[in-house]
Amino acid sequence: MTVPCIVFWAVMLFGLASKRPILVYAFFAAGAFGTLAVIPTALTGGVTILPQPVAALFLTLWTLRRRGAAAAFVAIAINPRQLGLLSMFVVYGAVTAILLPRIFEGSVDVIAFRQTTSAPTALAPSAANITQPLYLAISLIAAVALCLLCKQERMRQVVLRAVLWSGAIVVATGLADIASAGTPVLSSFRTASYALLTDHVVVGSRRVVGLMAEASSFGPLCVTTAALIYFLRRGFAPRGGQATMMFAIVAGLLVMAALSTSSTAYVGLALFMLLAVANWAWRVFRHPTSVPRRALSADLLAVFIAAVFGGLSLILQPGLLTAAVENVNQIVFEKAGTSSFNDRMMSVQIGFNLFAQTNGWGVGVGSHSVSSWLVATLCSVGIVGSLMMAVFLTLTSLRRPADPGVESRETVTGLKLAAIISLSMASISATSPDFGLLVSAMLGALAGLSAAPGRRPVELTVEARPVRSRGGALRARVRP
Repeated sequence: MTVPCIVFWAVMLFGLASKRPILVYAFFAAGAFGTLAVIPTALTGGVTILPQPVAALFLTLWTLRRRGAAAAFVAIAINPRQLGLLSMFVVYGAVTAILLPRIFEGSVDVIAFRQTTSAPTALAPSAANITQPLYLAISLIAAVALCLLCKQERMRQVVLRAVLWSGAIVVATGLADIASAGTPVLSSFRTASYALLTDHVVVGSRRVVGLMAEASSFGPLCVTTAALIYFLRRGFAPRGGQATMMFAIVAGLLVMAALSTSSTAYVGLALFMLLAVANWAWRVFRHPTSVPRRALSADLLAVFIAAVFGGLSLILQPGLLTAAVENVNQIVFEKAGTSSFNDRMMSVQIGFNLFAQTNGWGVGVGSHSVSSWLVATLCSVGIVGSLMMAVFLTLTSLRRPADPGVESRETVTGLKLAAIISLSMASISATSPDFGLLVSAMLGALAGLSAAPGRRPVELTVEARPVRSRGGALRARVRP
């Protein structure tokens, strides 16, 4: 067992025994270590167990220690107004993984998980029909745990700070990958059993992958984390220097996403910029009196600084613009001429064929590996499971903050925007119906911070009669 594994398990055990929210920070930070097998693959039959799913389980156990937490956990998981529809989707996905590969065995061709070639093979039950539903279940558990945490006011700032520090860690792993290029310095962090594309060169430059398996995983992680920090920045409690720190981390994440040269990340960057502008305009024109002018001025100042920096860079190095345009053209617009694009399109086409060949039932979770979350959902769980997910996401998009305050409103809106960006990137790169632990954390936090669709936000009223506190001071009694 490597030193990083020993440190990881020490943090997990210490965090589980501690009253401090160590495991909240560990859960978000673990997402940056996408090539670290926390249990030697020789003991797991070649299956790589990554840090974040394990951290999600430990965080759930830590969350359930409080009195009444277990009952609340179950209530959240089964209540359709909370995460009940998501639970139905996960349960149905597990059922399809057991039944459908056996019902349609040998009658259709799929691209199996962990397959060494991209050639289709006949459908048959496999280990992926067990592991993929398990990952999906862990994502559900993480969503419920985050929902439970975000219902506690004191834990909301902890979650926000954990997201911020996870962004700093992602940037650090990118810098470490750049500094250690061509050396085995990070080999103790790269112990996964699957193929690692850590030395891939595009447009004459090495792609930055951090501690992920490939650039197409690292780039979207950078974009999603940057979007989370940027859109949730109004929810942070004011602290000295924190705004500067957030700006620096978001800037670092965007640079790392660009250096990953991932076409998926570039699409996410474009969507991020579009939604950031739209969100700013909405805040200015829709809520002109509730949004602090100081906050809007800070946004304009950040854009101005970025524009000045970019302009000076082009003046000093006129060839940068030409090189940048050429890189984007080759990475995004000429992607259709690459073998990886052809493989992705083939898997997507097979996915649509599987949906049609099974009369809309699908082939079960874990049966077909396809480079699109939407297509993976459609061909795995069919029309029934896809409708469950569609209804859940629609209701989630209609959620409103339980607290009518400006910060709560912007936090809920920020979570929705970040989830849109992440799911959009997953729709052109993810290989299974699993929406991922970072998205599950967003969905859970949304459920914890929001009122159910159709319910009005709770408005607080103050009793006229003062109440004397234990210390003798007079205070007002606040009731919903």
